[in-house]
Formats: sequence, C-alpha cells, structure tokens
Amino acid sequence: MTDWTQFHPTQVLTTPNGREAQIDTEMVPLVRELWRLGFETKVACQDAREATREGPC
Repeated sequence: MTDWTQFHPTQVLTTPNGREAQIDTEMVPLVRELWRLGFETKVACQDAREATREGPC
C-alpha cells in the first residue's frame, strides 16, 4: 500500500470489493458514480498537481 500524504479533507468509503479507501471529499460523488457504473479507481485526488508538488512529475 502506498503511503499518501493527505492535502485535502477525506472521507473513508468502502470500495465495491469491500476495502476501505480515503477519498478526497470533493471527489466522493464522482467516485461513487464511477463505482456504480462498474469502473475501478486507483487514486481519487481533487488536485493531483497540488498533492504531488513535493515529488517528481
């Protein structure tokens, strides 16, 4: 599991496969709809540029 540093408020959701995931609060409605439609998500960050500002792009 990757150790992500959180920059935004998150909400813990249970994924379709039963795991818990921290989802940026502003992304929750989109992620829930993607899951409902059968899509698999990997990362749900509302501003990936800001979240990765300390690392290589």
